[in-house]
Amino acid sequence: MQEWLANPVAWVAALSLLSMVAGAAFAFGTWKGKVDSDRASFKVFMKEVRDDIKEILGRLPSPTVADGSPLQLTDCGKSISERLGAGGDRGSKPASPTAAG
Repeated sequence: MQEWLANPVAWVAALSLLSMVAGAAFAFGTWKGKVDSDRASFKVFMKEVRDDIKEILGRLPSPTVADGSPLQLTDCGKSISERLGAGGDRGSKPASPTAAG
């Protein structure tokens, strides 16, 4: 054990290893701080996006067609249909433009 303590090469190797471990620990700490900062700012960004989407969806008009069927109108859809005069006799008109041909 005495020859290890007296050997200058062993001291240089030990100090080099110690400084590499300390440098790696410092680098890891710095990296972790940056990642935590990025995660926090991403959470704030996602909250802003969610709030914007909720605001946009809140501004949309009420639906004109019922959820269950595209052929069933809601009360809003019926009032629009009556204002446009689109609630007439469907039997005399072709179902689609290609069916008339």
